[in-house]
Amino acid sequence: MVINKCFVLINECLELGINNKQNSSFETSIANALRNNENINNLSEIKDLEKYISNYKGSIFDVCKRNYRNLYVHDFTGEIPKYKSNDSTNFEIDIKMEDSFADCIALLKELDSFLKLIDKVVIKFIT
Repeated sequence: MVINKCFVLINECLELGINNKQNSSFETSIANALRNNENINNLSEIKDLEKYISNYKGSIFDVCKRNYRNLYVHDFTGEIPKYKSNDSTNFEIDIKMEDSFADCIALLKELDSFLKLIDKVVIKFIT
């Protein structure tokens, strides 16, 4: 959800005009727009951001995002996540604690890196 909102922010800040509501490949479209826009693609910060967006698939950030969505929600939404229900009366949530702390730290580091890139782009673009 955070990364989806970040892409919306990039879209608005750089006035790319991509429709994130109807575009099923919104993230890819953002990366392509950054790569192909002659007015902004000469900035090194933009190039770094475009490279990150193009290559982050399969990273822990992407895996966690997909796992969270598949587990709790059907799509990205502003609503409180809903647990999947089943027909049985005994509903238990399977929580895996193994390596969760290390995964969380790795996820936060990657998110930090991504947010710093966005920060650089926004500051460079508006100054």
